[in-house]
Amino acid sequence: MTSTLLDCYEVNIWDLHPNQGIIGNWSNQYESIPLALVQTIDKWNTYKIKNEKDRILVWVMVILTADIRDKGYTEGYIGLQASGTGEIDFVM
Repeated sequence: MTSTLLDCYEVNIWDLHPNQGIIGNWSNQYESIPLALVQTIDKWNTYKIKNEKDRILVWVMVILTADIRDKGYTEGYIGLQASGTGEIDFVM
């Protein structure tokens, strides 16, 4: 299977997004309901994203913000969506 931007999930990773840390897809056909709101403005934030077959979990600052089960895309990419100002670094 070849993944593109149109057939993957995305996670919002910017501070001012009203639903930060939730999971959606590029075409907005799917969007999870946030489980928690985390205060991230003016802080160095960490995100953990875990994929287990048909389940995706997202933590912002060790707080679970999304937990979905969906068989739509069981393999491929997860996009990170950011907007505005600020610095983004990736550590694996």
